[in-house]
Amino acid sequence: MFQVTQPSPAASITVSSPARGSHWPAGSTQTVRWTASGVTDLYQNYIQILDASDNPVNSVFGSVREDWQGQKDIIIPATLPAGPYKIRVVIIYDGSNSMVIGVSSQFQFTQPSAAGPVTVTAPAGGSVAAGSSLTVRWTTTGITPITTNISEAPITV
Repeated sequence: MFQVTQPSPAASITVSSPARGSHWPAGSTQTVRWTASGVTDLYQNYIQILDASDNPVNSVFGSVREDWQGQKDIIIPATLPAGPYKIRVVIIYDGSNSMVIGVSSQFQFTQPSAAGPVTVTAPAGGSVAAGSSLTVRWTTTGITPITTNISEAPITV
């Protein structure tokens, strides 16, 4: 006697984040997201950052049997140059006998621009009487937005 069984559906991964055309700043923490189907008996998963030629330039490995549940925060290395990249998600499953790979659309790593100087334009010197108000003005290059925090405590200039 024999039994007819349906073959298991082929395993697949669809990477949804990063999305095509998105920009991820170098040095930032970003979430890679994917959906997987047909994966049984998870063994290990890992994520690779691929350069424009699809060469891996960085990898993040999960522990054996660690299930990332379709997402993983990764730190974008600050040393990677700006340019086009992709993310490869690899899941090893079926007791380490099978592998499925998903690759994201192309996206961009960006490097922060170098901030220019902050130049105080007012006051231009002199002194201010205790208890009086003072307007401080400045110009900047390459720094936006500017956040200020001036305390009510005495300030020595």
